[in-house]
Amino acid sequence: MLAEDSCASGTLRICDGCRAFLLEATLLQSPMEMAELLAAQLRKPLSAAGIRQLLHRAREKFADSLLQQVAQSLDEPTADRIEEELCELTLLEYCRPALQRQQPS
Repeated sequence: MLAEDSCASGTLRICDGCRAFLLEATLLQSPMEMAELLAAQLRKPLSAAGIRQLLHRAREKFADSLLQQVAQSLDEPTADRIEEELCELTLLEYCRPALQRQQPS
């Protein structure tokens, strides 16, 4: 699903190049270090702020995707039922911002 979103936005090539890197990103100590390594791999300049933004957007998309998948797995995907399911899966705190984004203002 994330690949479909990325393909539609034209960032699939970058995502493919970053997938392994992002999976290992937690092993690195700083966004600056991550920026340097990824910039070398992609042969394009990246800043620590850019890396932080990339990770923030990736986490948001991942939480949105989790929320959508949970909703699709339920017979009656009400807001309360989705929240209960996320709690049972111990994903509620991670997905709470995604839940809030989907609620009407």
